[in-house]
Amino acid sequence: MRPLSVATLLIAITSGAAAQAPAPNPPALAPTTQPTPSQINSPEVLLDNRVTFRLSAPKAASVSVRGDFPSGFEPGNLLLTKSDDGVWSITVGPLKPEMYSYSFTVDGVAVADSGNPHRNSFLVPGPLSDLYAVQNVPHGTVASIWYPSPHLKLAQRRLIVYTPPGYEASNTHYPVLYLLHGGGQDEETWTSSGHAPQILDNLIASGKAKPMIVVMPNGNMIQSASRSYLTQDQPMAGYENMPFADSMATDLIPFIDKTYRTLPNRYDRAIAGLSMGGGQTIYAAFTHPELYGWVELMSGATHGRAGSANSDRGISGSSVLRQPKMAEERRADEQASA
Repeated sequence: MRPLSVATLLIAITSGAAAQAPAPNPPALAPTTQPTPSQINSPEVLLDNRVTFRLSAPKAASVSVRGDFPSGFEPGNLLLTKSDDGVWSITVGPLKPEMYSYSFTVDGVAVADSGNPHRNSFLVPGPLSDLYAVQNVPHGTVASIWYPSPHLKLAQRRLIVYTPPGYEASNTHYPVLYLLHGGGQDEETWTSSGHAPQILDNLIASGKAKPMIVVMPNGNMIQSASRSYLTQDQPMAGYENMPFADSMATDLIPFIDKTYRTLPNRYDRAIAGLSMGGGQTIYAAFTHPELYGWVELMSGATHGRAGSANSDRGISGSSVLRQPKMAEERRADEQASA
């Protein structure tokens, strides 16, 4: 997008005057500043499902984009072309309807698309991406909540909570899903780039999911909140975050059960996680089996190391999911044997 010049030149023309007219003012010069990220539309999904990526990097020597396109799980680096105003761009596709992710590389360094509020993801509209899009259905509520975590020695920690449509107007108690993010992410990821609220709204409206409360905490143990939310930087750590599940048992779950209308038993409580969150999920399943009736790993980072929770227990990503009976049947069995 090129900056617009708003200069106007006024010229006085006289006829038959003996005196010479004063020279007109020179035209104002066009601004020389480069477009800001907020002025750049990227990525732009065109009507024919082609997608244009743009990035302002006037001093860069090369810019490329890499994503889960054009060849699915074998993404390639595509080189962008630089324009006179320092904005690099490329148009790809057309792409099939779906949700896609991507990243830029500027002079060999991976960078985020600062013009995209969805953290380097986008939707190509169509049947396969309808689940991720805002539809004309009842919508739940997404709230930013703070809770104390004595176990982590933090007075306040931030989390995101989804409550289903109609929660505020009812007295119903709901099951709870604890949804854990991957490494390098935080409590905002599932809502900002994972489209979790839209998916939940659409699944509940279609009858494919029961109304539920979804809790999305920050799994970085030494962080009180997302880096984008805080003014001071707090490290994310790595596999040291695996015991985060211990603080869920002592701090987070009691807080949620006290604050929201939950069904506070293991058969109405689920935990699921992606990558690092998958490792935390399997840690939780084996260290606190009394808390969770449903467990799911998504590309779980379950490989252990000496002295870690995973290696000490010899656990695997599949063993925790071997639950031959449904929750209702297990509940009945326990009640019968009590």
